[in-house]
Amino acid sequence: MCICLGQFILTPVKLPLDSTDGTFQRDLHLFDKVGRSLVKSTYRVSLGAEEIINISQSDAKWFVINNVVDAAFRVVYPHKVGPKLIDLNQRDQHGGIVVVRGVIVSATQTTIDGKLTPVVQVAPAVRVVSNQTCFDGCKTILASTDSRRAKERMAERYVTKKVCTMYGGASGVSGMTYKVLDIDMTKNIKDTFGFKKDPTKTFEDYFKERYNISLSPSQPFFKVRPTTGRKNRPVWIPAQVLYPMELDESQKSQLPTLCSIYPNDRLGRVKDVLGRLKSTLDGRAINILGAFGLALGEEPLRIKGQVLRPVEVLVPSGPSFRSVNTGLAENQEQLGFAKSLSALRFNTKATDYTLVHLVETRDEASRGRWLGEIDNTLKQMSSSTAFKDKKTVNYQSGSIATVASVLSGTYNATNTVVIASLHAKETGPYKEVKTALGSTGFVSQVIAQSHDKPLVYKMIAQQINAKQGTLNWVVDLAKICPSITGKNIVIIGVDVASGNKVIEAHGKSQRMEIHVVACVAFYVNTTDKSWSHYCNHYVAYGKKETICRHDDAAETETTVSTESNKISATGAVSKHLPSFVAEARAHFSAKGSIDSFIIARGSASDGEIAAAKRDETEALKSALGSTPFVHLAAQRRNNTRMHFKGKDYLPRFSTDNYVNMPRGFISREGVPAVVADETITAGFYVNGANCTLGHAKQTKFNILHEDSKAIRELPELFYALSFLFPNKPDGIPYPLPLKCADKYANLFVTLEVNELKTLHENLRTKMHYI
Repeated sequence: MCICLGQFILTPVKLPLDSTDGTFQRDLHLFDKVGRSLVKSTYRVSLGAEEIINISQSDAKWFVINNVVDAAFRVVYPHKVGPKLIDLNQRDQHGGIVVVRGVIVSATQTTIDGKLTPVVQVAPAVRVVSNQTCFDGCKTILASTDSRRAKERMAERYVTKKVCTMYGGASGVSGMTYKVLDIDMTKNIKDTFGFKKDPTKTFEDYFKERYNISLSPSQPFFKVRPTTGRKNRPVWIPAQVLYPMELDESQKSQLPTLCSIYPNDRLGRVKDVLGRLKSTLDGRAINILGAFGLALGEEPLRIKGQVLRPVEVLVPSGPSFRSVNTGLAENQEQLGFAKSLSALRFNTKATDYTLVHLVETRDEASRGRWLGEIDNTLKQMSSSTAFKDKKTVNYQSGSIATVASVLSGTYNATNTVVIASLHAKETGPYKEVKTALGSTGFVSQVIAQSHDKPLVYKMIAQQINAKQGTLNWVVDLAKICPSITGKNIVIIGVDVASGNKVIEAHGKSQRMEIHVVACVAFYVNTTDKSWSHYCNHYVAYGKKETICRHDDAAETETTVSTESNKISATGAVSKHLPSFVAEARAHFSAKGSIDSFIIARGSASDGEIAAAKRDETEALKSALGSTPFVHLAAQRRNNTRMHFKGKDYLPRFSTDNYVNMPRGFISREGVPAVVADETITAGFYVNGANCTLGHAKQTKFNILHEDSKAIRELPELFYALSFLFPNKPDGIPYPLPLKCADKYANLFVTLEVNELKTLHENLRTKMHYI
C-alpha cells in the first residue's frame, strides 16, 4: 500500500527493494480512474534513499498524517478542487446550479483542558457548478460581439478557471475536473485526437459511442489539464461537455441559501461521511488509515467557553455619553440599535464644508430633496461637518473623470464633500464615480436609489459623519479590558484583496494579478474614550498570465511570469505591514504616548498564518522597539463550527436539536494548531453576531506574538470591536478594524485605481471606504 507524493512515497511497511548502485528501483503499477474505467499504468520508480520514521515523533508528523488522511478520504471523494474533496455522484440540482457535496479534511492538534489533543476536522462542504455548459456561455458571447473580441471575452471568462465534466450513466455520474489553458475556435468535431486504441476515431465518434452525446458541429474546443490524477497532460475537449465551476453574478445571489448547512444537518453529514469511509470498497479508506496506525473517533469534540455579557455601546450625547444595552430584545432586531441613535449629539465644533451634488444629466430633477434631509440630520447631530455652500454639478455618463478633474481645480478636497446621485443601482457607474473622486482626494457618498423612509437618510448622514473619521458610537475599553485602563493603545487591522487587470500588449491579452493591501488604525485614549482614525493602502503585482493571442495561428497555453518582483497576496501584506505600523506610529505620536499596539491581519489559510509569523513578527519588533504589542492572524472562513445541543445547554429550547451558539461566545479551546508551524498553538474564537443560518461561523484568532504588558483580555476586546463598524449598528462577525481593512481592500481592488500606489493624503484620516 503506497501513497505517492511526487518526490516521496509513503508506505506502512519496508518495500522489498534491491540496491545495486546506491539507488533503489522498482516497477510500480498504478491505477487511474478515467470515466468509469480503471486504467492500469506501469512506472519505473527510482528512489535515492529510504527512511524509517516513527510518525508520532517525526518532524514531518503532520505532513505524513495529512497525506494519509487525504488518501483515505479520496477513496470516497475522488476529486480535489482547492481544499475540497468532492464526489460528483452526490449532487442536487437547483435551477441553473448543481450543488455537489464534499468535505474539507485536516488533521491537526488543539488544546483541550490545557493539553494538546490530536483531532481531525471533517467539515461538510459543497461545490457549486453551473448547469449551463461552457458552450452555452460561449454562444451567449458570440451572439453579442464580433468573432475576434468574442475569443478575448471567452478567454477572460474561462482561461485559468476550473471546469468539469459530468457524464451520466447506469452506474452513476462520472467525470473529471480540469483547469482551462487555452481556447481554439478552429478545431472541428470531425478531427481526430490521437486515441491510442483507434487513431482514426474523431471527437464526434468518441463522445457518441462512449457517452451517447451528439456533439454540435460548430463549437469552441478548450485545452485543459486535469487537476487530479497522475495523467495530467493537456487535452482538447469540446466546450459542450464542460461545465464552469464558477458562477455568474446572477447565480451567486443564490449561494447563501443553497450552501447553508444547518447544525443538525451538518452533524448528519459528518456521520454519513464516516459511514461511507467504512462501507465504500469494503472499507478501503479505513484500511489505509489502519495500515499507518491511524484511527478516527466518532464523537464530536467538546470544548469549554463562556458567553460574555452584552456589550454596552456609548452614544455621544453632548459632553457625555448615553449607554445602550445591545442585549435588549429591541436592539437585536433587523436594524440593531439604530433607533437608539436618534438622540445622537456630538460635542464638537462645526467646520464649514462645501457640498457638491453630482447629478447625471438624465436625472437632474429627481434628488435635490435628499440634500435637505441629510443636511438637517447632520445639524441635529451637531456634526463637525456643516454644509455652508451647496453646488449642483451636472454630468453625463462616461464623463465623470473629466468632471472630477475640474472639481479638483475648483474646490479644496479637505473641506469638500461630494454626493453623487446615480439614476440606478448599477456597478459600472458606481465604480466610475468612486474611482474618479478617490483619485482626486474627495470624500464621496454615492446614492443610487430613492428612499421614502426618513431613517434611511439619517443613516446616510451618520455615514457621511463617520467618513470624516469620527465613530458615531464607541465602547469603554477600560471597562471591558481592565488591563489597559488609563492607557493609549493603537489597534491596527490589515487585509488584502486580489483582482485581475487585462493588459493588451504585443499582440496578446494578458491577465495581471493585482493585490491591494489595506491598513486601518485606530488610536484609542481609554481615559476620555476618544477614537482617532488613520489608513493607507499599498499595491503589489502578482503573476502575469497570457490568456489569448490575437494571432489565431499561434495558439498557446497560459504562461506564468517568472519575474522575481512578483509576489503573493500574503507576501504583499508581510512586505507592507511593518511600513504602515511605523507610519501610523509617527502619525499618532502627535496625539500623545502609545502604550501598546494590537495588530490583527486577515488570513485565509494555515500557510498564510505561518508565513505571517515568519515574515512579520520580527519586522514588527524592529518597527516598534520596546513598545509592547500583540500580533494576531484572524480567519473568518475557517472550517470549525460550534453548536450547542438544545436544552442540555440552553433550557429555553424545547428540543435537543443542535443550534448555533449565541452571540458573545468565546473560547480559547478547540483552536487548531497551525500545521505549517506547530509552534502556533495559542488562540481563541469570538462569535460576534447572532446568526441562525447554516453557514454561521466564529472568527478564529491565532496569536503569533503576545507581550504580557500589552493587554490580557483579547477575546473580550475583539467581541466589543464587533459592535463598532459604522455601517452596522449591531454585532458583526468580523470586528473593527479588520472589517474596515476588508472593506477598504475589496473596494479599491474593484476600482480603476490600481495604479494609485498609496492613498491621497486628504483621505488617510477619513473612513472613506464605508
